[in-house]
Amino acid sequence: MNSVLHVAEKPSVANAISYTLSRGQCQKTSGLSKYNSIFEFEKEFKNIGKCTHYVTSVAGHLKGIDFTTAYRSWGSCDPEELFTAPIEKSVPASMKKVELNLKNVAKKCQVLVLWLDCDREGENISFEVIEVCSEVNSKMKVWRAHFNSLVPDEIIKAYNTLTAPNRHMSEAVDVRQEIDLRTGAAFTRFQTTLLKNKSKALEGKVLSYGACQFPTLGFVVDRYYQIKAFTKETFYKINCVVEKNSILTEFHWDRNRLFDRLICDLLYEDALEHINSATITEILEKSRTNFKPLPLTTVDLQKACSKYFKISSNETMTIAEKLYNSGLISYPRTETNIFPSDMDHEKQIKMFQENRIYSSYVQELLNGKIKNPRNGKATDKSHPPIHPTRNANLNDLSEKERKIYDFIVRNYLANMSDDARGFETKIGLQVGNESFHCNGLMITERNYLNIFPFRKWSDKEIPEFHEGEKVQLNCFEVSYGETSPPKPLTEPELIQLMDKNGIGTDATIAQHIQKIQEREYVIVKQGSFIPTNLGLALVEGYDSMGFEFSRPQLRAETEKELTKICSGESNKDDVISTFIEQYEELYERAQYNKSKLVNAIKKLMPQ
Repeated sequence: MNSVLHVAEKPSVANAISYTLSRGQCQKTSGLSKYNSIFEFEKEFKNIGKCTHYVTSVAGHLKGIDFTTAYRSWGSCDPEELFTAPIEKSVPASMKKVELNLKNVAKKCQVLVLWLDCDREGENISFEVIEVCSEVNSKMKVWRAHFNSLVPDEIIKAYNTLTAPNRHMSEAVDVRQEIDLRTGAAFTRFQTTLLKNKSKALEGKVLSYGACQFPTLGFVVDRYYQIKAFTKETFYKINCVVEKNSILTEFHWDRNRLFDRLICDLLYEDALEHINSATITEILEKSRTNFKPLPLTTVDLQKACSKYFKISSNETMTIAEKLYNSGLISYPRTETNIFPSDMDHEKQIKMFQENRIYSSYVQELLNGKIKNPRNGKATDKSHPPIHPTRNANLNDLSEKERKIYDFIVRNYLANMSDDARGFETKIGLQVGNESFHCNGLMITERNYLNIFPFRKWSDKEIPEFHEGEKVQLNCFEVSYGETSPPKPLTEPELIQLMDKNGIGTDATIAQHIQKIQEREYVIVKQGSFIPTNLGLALVEGYDSMGFEFSRPQLRAETEKELTKICSGESNKDDVISTFIEQYEELYERAQYNKSKLVNAIKKLMPQ
């Protein structure tokens, strides 16, 4: 009987695949790797007939990339040599038992099926698995499974629609790994060696450089300097409050505010003579729509959890991965906000009929209120938007898991709902030559707002006015205030800037934010990011050289080329060569201008 080897990215995924494909009739045995068990069962496979199936797993990347031994130690070479030094991809000691486990099973199999996560990293791990298995069995037929969640229907569909693995996607990861290794090692060694004796605070500290890490730091530093450069200005405005039917209604000055007190006083004094003839000049009523949320991407999930629950992007992804591995949500790393056209939303919604939290709203949807989702324009052509795949018992989840799962469910149900609707009334008021206005809102259809409390669209009570009506002013006076500086970056704002400028991917943004904190380049204070003196000094030093290390353009260009490699438009070797040459030129300039980096450290760091 022929044999098939299935390899998943994690033990939990291997477990789900085995029990689904075998209908619970699989045998579990210990593998050569303690945590990577082997499941065995018999089942028909394509046109081969009945086969023995073995399902096991890896634990993320099987191989690591590094310089050859001669270049690994810090004193082995000039950092500049690392741009062209030989590198190798090999299985580290920590993964040797996983490697042996794969080889042991691969020897007796004719087919290899890859169940790695369906993104670039997963594709790259797929080819690592292929390479390891081919060392002991080069004749295996290789297939790739594509799945978005661990629900049985999705696993069975993937099993029946196997394709070839995508080498282009894997090569994009190879390129990113090599560029990051070479540039990171060269500049990390350069700046650490150069600055280690320039401040007591830097003794024994590794000053790491990363092509995504520095632009992420740059966003924080830019906001810091905007705040520092801000100069307060005093402004003046006319306050106007109308009283009718015991309701006080504030009208806003159409000029908003002025920075010249004399002019404001003159306009006020002129209008003051007409306060007894204040008149409603217009009443405009317009229908308004409050659009339901778009389907959920990774970046949107990270921003929402940071904003609403104060859960960091890094912790959000850890929790989302756990929910995915438990079969509760779809794959959480996606750039797509468009649902597949053939997705059975009614079936999805029915999962929550018996859930006491969502059941009443779900029943309303099932009674003819289900609407098509408001799809966006982004797609990574790999995974659908994040959505629930199983009704969970919320009592089985931790507090943070419950919050994130509940948000994903509510966002999905809101996707399937109608927009909220209402009427906005704008009322104009004239006092002499000065005009004012107020706005009122009446919500007529709450719709998705009933299940999605994270959006606010509040009613504002205003009395009934009539055009030409004379009104009584309760307050009419000049007030003053001061302009406010921008606030330090919050995590949702930082995530948005990184996403907009192409720094990192949906899978790595959280890691880069975590890294600049670990390196003590920034600290988090009251939910906002503040650069440390070390972070400021590094950015200031490289900026004084004219570098764009703390600007997003260089990394954004790299990400664009990686996307082109995935589609076959760009060649792997050409992209590596182009970007390494750019970084080599920057390194030479850094060597020539290194005194500027030293001066920045001496200015901002304790000696």
